Amino acid sequence: VTTSLVASIFVSVSTVALAIASLVVKDFYVPYRKPTPEQEFKATRWLSLIIGFLPLIFVLLVPEVLKLSFFTRAIRLSISVVAVIAFYAPFFKSARGANAGLIGACVAT
Repeated sequence: VTTSLVASIFVSVSTVALAIASLVVKDFYVPYRKPTPEQEFKATRWLSLIIGFLPLIFVLLVPEVLKLSFFTRAIRLSISVVAVIAFYAPFFKSARGANAGLIGACVAT
């Protein structure tokens, strides 16, 4: 469970980091500097490195950020368990049953 949570965090963080770097370069760096494609590529690389290491600084200085991230992943996992139950057990459609399944999935996670 821990490995899957860490892997899902890394996938999300890397995707968001690349998106942030691309947006910053395209929206701010390119219009103001008007770089060549090589310079734009180098700027994207450096910005990706900075954005990639910035969360590590926050995790080292504020460990509650990591705990919060694991908690949100656990909640997403429990919600996905309830969704899978809804797909495979269509007779499971009462509000009480859904709440019991969500609580049970949270406890199990």
